[in-house]
Amino acid sequence: AAMAVAAALLCAATVCGLARGEPAPSSGSGPGSSRCRQPYLEDQFTGCIVDRRADLPLIRPGATFEVFAAEHYLTAVGRIAEWLSFTHMGLWLRETSGGQGERMSVVLEYAAIKFGDKALFPDTGPGGELLWDNRAKVAWYPEANKTEWLGKAKLMRVGTVGSIALEKWFRWVLDWSGDRQGYNLWSIWDRPDVAGARRLLPDSICHTFVEDGLAEMYRLGAQLDQEEPICRNYFSFIDAASSLRTVDILDKSVHEDVTTFYRDFKGLIDRPYKDLLQFGRSVVDLVSSLRQPHFYVYQVTSSGALPTYWLANLSRPYFSVHINQRMILPWQNVSLATRSECKRRTSLPPDAATAGVLEPILV
Repeated sequence: AAMAVAAALLCAATVCGLARGEPAPSSGSGPGSSRCRQPYLEDQFTGCIVDRRADLPLIRPGATFEVFAAEHYLTAVGRIAEWLSFTHMGLWLRETSGGQGERMSVVLEYAAIKFGDKALFPDTGPGGELLWDNRAKVAWYPEANKTEWLGKAKLMRVGTVGSIALEKWFRWVLDWSGDRQGYNLWSIWDRPDVAGARRLLPDSICHTFVEDGLAEMYRLGAQLDQEEPICRNYFSFIDAASSLRTVDILDKSVHEDVTTFYRDFKGLIDRPYKDLLQFGRSVVDLVSSLRQPHFYVYQVTSSGALPTYWLANLSRPYFSVHINQRMILPWQNVSLATRSECKRRTSLPPDAATAGVLEPILV
């Protein structure tokens, strides 16, 4: 149990991938499944990758779809993930028009292609170079391949979308995915509570895709009317002065500082914790020990762009322990947000030692 929080955090950090071990779509898996393209099967990633419009299912003219946000605790770390509120999210689109055999029903998600700690922390090469592997893609699955997962997921019906808006949204997905070729767990905000705060640097995880996807779907004309908060995971650092800037990793002094920072931060994750508050305090201790409290974020956008290292000079409380907060969605009244609306258990119960998590899990 001592390693449980680190295990769950590492799993969440490489998360968003329920693609492992799931059956590959076949021509009998429902409408659109024959368009499935799976270039990463060697990495045990069975999702249907989305790089171009032809990779997505066809939409019948005049069709109507129900839109659900689907949330699932991370099963890779068992009940620990539930206690610590680490979840995976995707969007489920279920056609409600047409005959039973021709209805399209698919789950879309954003996922890291190959799990490992290099999605979070770089290895150091023989020449001192920083080596990452945070490749990520949007993928889809026929509902038939997600039946068991959906059956255990928390489903929130968000509204409906018509064929014209959904076709536009599919094309937006291509642009969104193209600009998020790298998985990034961390985000930078100017305050701990996201409602009313300014997002200085977004994360790039499964929850980001759901939040951005719902917001764009609404702008394109979908009838989204769910007023209950749709909660998500945030792993956010605080920069109240909005000092965020890029740094030149080719500069020797910058390279040395970035290398040392990630080495120390990785060591922090590997320590035993009993709850998120203790982890948060350790983060505060780490950044407080620096000459100037700061945090580095490695960001990969499009495949044609060079990776970027961002530097944020942090402000107290440095790291937000409010892991679960609402999504910021354009049709909802964010002024109604309360700190307790997404509150879940954030500490380990007495029987955590029997939960079966004995060491950090890298999947």
